[in-house]
Amino acid sequence: MVYSALNGGVPPKDRKRFRKEWTEEGSYRLGEVLLHCSRRDWTSYPDTFWIDPWIAEHLIVHCGGPQLPDPGMLCYIIDQWLADESLPPLVSDDPLVEEEKVRELKRLFAAMNR
Repeated sequence: MVYSALNGGVPPKDRKRFRKEWTEEGSYRLGEVLLHCSRRDWTSYPDTFWIDPWIAEHLIVHCGGPQLPDPGMLCYIIDQWLADESLPPLVSDDPLVEEEKVRELKRLFAAMNR
């Protein structure tokens, strides 16, 4: 979802410059920006860009919820994106596919604990 948010929010022609600037700023700071992008009032924050609301919701939940989201939870994957690393082969670039995998794992886990 981080890759989808960044790839969707940063035009391909600007990515090299964007990566350079944010590598200098740091992944934690970019995580803060992504969480600001995930808010309904995202336009009132500096450096923000539109991201799909479905992805925004997942980013906030993954980072601890809407009350005190922790940008540090995104740093590892942001560092990979900033380094222009590809997603691992088993990870789809389609967040819907990944969401379905999570649902299936939750279903299996719940079945095991009955």
